[in-house]
Amino acid sequence: MTPKLVAIKRTPIGLFDTLKIRLDHVADQDDLDALSANSTWKRKAGAQGPVFVNRENGMKVICYQDLVMVEASVPRVLGLPSDMQHLVRVVDLMEALQLMMSVMPKTTAEGKAAGQEWFVTRIDLAINFVRPEGGLFEAVRLLRFPKVQRGATLFDDSGVAYYGSKFEFVVYRTDKRPPRGKLKAGMRHQKFARKRPWRLRCELRFMNPIALAELVQHLEPDPHGLPVGIRFTPDGKIEVRRVRIDYQRLHRVLATHVDSLGAQLPDLDGKRATQAVFRAYVLAKLGTEMPDLWAAAVSRLSERQVRTIRIDVAGQRLRMQGIRLVDLIWKRHRISADLHWKLAQQTGRALWG
Repeated sequence: MTPKLVAIKRTPIGLFDTLKIRLDHVADQDDLDALSANSTWKRKAGAQGPVFVNRENGMKVICYQDLVMVEASVPRVLGLPSDMQHLVRVVDLMEALQLMMSVMPKTTAEGKAAGQEWFVTRIDLAINFVRPEGGLFEAVRLLRFPKVQRGATLFDDSGVAYYGSKFEFVVYRTDKRPPRGKLKAGMRHQKFARKRPWRLRCELRFMNPIALAELVQHLEPDPHGLPVGIRFTPDGKIEVRRVRIDYQRLHRVLATHVDSLGAQLPDLDGKRATQAVFRAYVLAKLGTEMPDLWAAAVSRLSERQVRTIRIDVAGQRLRMQGIRLVDLIWKRHRISADLHWKLAQQTGRALWG
């Protein structure tokens, strides 16, 4: 069953950042020699074969014993800065795909003769937005991302990330601060950062064919569309499906995943935690006398599980108080970033004492 996508008010054009494509055919030696002789490409030793990295646009060619992969940033392949993926149209995306395949021309021709074709094995959807930070990363860190089991990784004041084997979700700042040597006398990095709003970036990464199977179900089939490799089980065979790129639907897919932050309850003793446990904890921390109910809940839990509940309750309360990343990106934010931070501090005091 295809999950229902959230509605969004506006749709910028492009979303595609990184693409990784794969051809199940051994790399032709002439192609390898051509890349080795080209000064634009830097050759490295890989685990199963050579790896070539383009010095100009960062494109990477990875050779294995029986297949070849090419990974690249779509905007950079087209000559755009990496933060301008919103300018990439569907025709530009297909052009970038052709440029990536043309790096290994003989290998591509041999693979086609053997009935093999290039297909996509990774897609990164990204969107940039400008908002004052106002404690956003600290607030988002308290939330859970349902597609990733582990919690969030916080990078100082620069971003927060959820790393999983199938999906990765990252929110980070992209604006560049000037080096220390170029700052005026008496100017500090923090002072410089406060003079302008932070440019933020949100990325949802479909890391393998299993994750891409979930993305493809939201797109219409098209015999001339983007070839995407999907797999429904870890042991299953990869199927190649061509789909029509619909930016409206892709934005809704990204918005749906962003809106899922904090929607997942922790797993306690192999079962979903009930709303009663959350309600008991919240009421207890707010000073309401419900000691029997909370004590009964805590008696079944380990210290780690209690801490998990505290973090998830904080995330739930932040959502109820207006910390919704999906509103900051696609909709007019309802409250200011300064108020976001004040609410986060109040929530922290209420939960942690």
